[in-house]
Parts: sequence; C-alpha cells; structure tokens
Amino acid sequence: MTLCFTASGLRRLGAAALLGGSLLLSGCASVMLVDNEVQSHPRWSERGNGIPQAPQVFRFERTPSQEGGRAGASQDMLERLTAQSLARAGWTPSAGNVRAPWSVEVNALVVQLPRAPWESPYDGFYSPFGPRWGHPYGPGFYGPGFYGPVFPRLESPYYQRRVTVLVRNAANGQVVYETSAAHDGRWNGTESLWQAMLDAALQGFPSAPEGRRRVDIEVPR
Repeated sequence: MTLCFTASGLRRLGAAALLGGSLLLSGCASVMLVDNEVQSHPRWSERGNGIPQAPQVFRFERTPSQEGGRAGASQDMLERLTAQSLARAGWTPSAGNVRAPWSVEVNALVVQLPRAPWESPYDGFYSPFGPRWGHPYGPGFYGPGFYGPVFPRLESPYYQRRVTVLVRNAANGQVVYETSAAHDGRWNGTESLWQAMLDAALQGFPSAPEGRRRVDIEVPR
C-alpha cells in the first residue's frame, strides 16, 4: 500500500508531530522521579505492642544538637514534613500538654561531593566533536577518539542524602519502628525533595514490610 500526502497534508502532519513532541517534552519536564532506597524495621510485636490502629497521637523528640540556630530551623522543617507524611497514616502530633503514647525522632544527613562517584577527576576537558578517552598522555596527545577544540568541563556537585525516622514507645523509650530512605543525585535540597524522601520512608507505615526495598516518588519540578 502506498501512502500519498499533499503539501498541505504534510504541513498538517508536521505541525501535529511538533505539537506531540512539545507536549511529550513538557510532560517529561513537569515531574522528577525521586528514587529511594528504603529500609524499614517494624518491632511492634517484639516490644509487646500490636500494630497500632489509627488514629494515634505522638510527640516529636530532639537531641541537644538539634536545638536552636540553623540546626533548630532545619529540624522544624523536617518535623513539619514528617508530620505531613505520618498524617496519611492517621498519626497526628499531640496538642498542648496532651500526653502521647509515642515519640518520633527524625534525623537527616547530607554529604556533598564535588562530582558524581563515577566521574573521573582527571577527565577535566571535553570536545564537542566527540569523546576523548582518558586523560592526556602528554602535551598535545590524547587517547583514541575524535579531535577538535576542547573546553573545561564545569563540575556539578553531587549529593548523597539519608533521612531516618524512629518511633518509640513513650512509656519505656523502646524503639518500635525504624525506617530510612536514601537518595543520591545532583538536585539541591528543597522541601519537596525531603518530603518525597519522608513519604518513601513512611510508605506502608505502620505495617511496612521488613527489610530493603525501592520506593519511587514523583515530585513536580
């Protein structure tokens, strides 16, 4: 079968293709996938507690290093985002002097690297005409590849992040639930990124499966 198109038909087809492509690109650019390595360790039964049914009330707990200054402000943000994640499971912070049967502690760690772990610190140049393999063997000599002008490569920081949530029995201080989420990437820290990591860490709470799993969360850019 032979397909024939008129000039106007080709113009309409081209316009439709461009529109579809632009919609596809805009759709891809509208969200970011935050891939998390999650590890959860429920200990309700081991501590003599059954899995608590919603609704539940808890209070936040801090270490001395999380009080005051920039550390305190960062902890305020983390606790607010943790409360939003726990609210999906029917857990809410206690109000006023109301005693809560559970305490929650949240910790975050960020390691900033100058480059991604797989990027070589010796490969400081690139060519727009093709790859240059390895680093210079001597003045004016490179390994196999295409040749052309070279330009300094601008290094982009790479971040390794982990957030950990501990739930304790407020009566005896025993940890009844531990969960964490780890995410690596170039995206600088934002509240939406931390919220995605906390949502991943607390996915399935309070009865998440034991052990390690991957949890992907889509975040609007």
